[in-house]
Amino acid sequence: MADSISEALKSNNSLEYLNLDDTDLNNESLIIISEALKINTALTKLIICGDEISNNGVESLSAALMVNTTLKKLTIASENIDDTGLEHLCEVLKHNSSLTSLGVEFCAISAVGVTQLAASLLDNTSITSLSFKGIILTAEMLEPIAELLKTSTFITSINLNHTELYEEVVVMLHEVLKSNFFITKVVLEDDISSNNSVNDMRLEMEAFIDSNKLIYANTMETLIEIVQGVHIENTAHIGHLKHYQNFSDTFKLALKSEGFNDIALNVIDNYISKNYFAITSVCQNFVINSDLMPIDMIVCISTLLTLDDINPNQVADIELNGGEACIEL
Repeated sequence: MADSISEALKSNNSLEYLNLDDTDLNNESLIIISEALKINTALTKLIICGDEISNNGVESLSAALMVNTTLKKLTIASENIDDTGLEHLCEVLKHNSSLTSLGVEFCAISAVGVTQLAASLLDNTSITSLSFKGIILTAEMLEPIAELLKTSTFITSINLNHTELYEEVVVMLHEVLKSNFFITKVVLEDDISSNNSVNDMRLEMEAFIDSNKLIYANTMETLIEIVQGVHIENTAHIGHLKHYQNFSDTFKLALKSEGFNDIALNVIDNYISKNYFAITSVCQNFVINSDLMPIDMIVCISTLLTLDDINPNQVADIELNGGEACIEL
């Protein structure tokens, strides 16, 4: 079977998804398939599961991933893969910039392996989705995961389903999501805890995620409008630009995945550097002689600064008198 799959991967230019779950794969089979992956330029998603696969198989797969630049999503699951196998994947993450999703599931890894993986991901800007499904976590293993999620501005999806520490995971994610605006998907089992405070944290955690989804969607909408040349005159959109300015790398990666090229990204950067900083700078030094609410003031300012004949870099002051905005250059 492995030989047939290998030949197909070498010659097929249309197969994008390959699921090798429940196929009795072993190390020898994975070595053969890995050689084909070195020259395959079509496959984007690969799932490999089988308890006959061990660290040797992962080593061969990792060698292929050092060469392959097409595969974007990889899930590998085996109870015979431990920290040594994970070390091979960590080495891949230092060099591979095409993988966006990594699943290390039902493996026998320890806190040492998780810590090493978390460290590798801190320097990786392509992985946005991470899965530890089925890993028997300990409190010691949760610490590096929590630190990674607190620090990373790229990971948007985390799967901690069936990891044996449901309550501890909820508490950890609840704390992380208080200050993380990037995570838009969390996969956990639908447990009901006997601890009511944990249940409350789960509900609040889900509210944080919904808020992050809205931030992401609104920011993407605003960025697309910028590329299309639409003047941003809505105060809410100004807030969206703030998120872009704070987390530009994340949104650039997302825009590239949506098909935006470097020219489009330059348009966004130029617009925001020209307008957003001017808007925030002026907002800090404005003079108000009216009863306008702050939200109205920002609408006026953002409208003025997006007029074609105004150079925001030359704005010295804005004065709002009786609802009429005057601009001084």
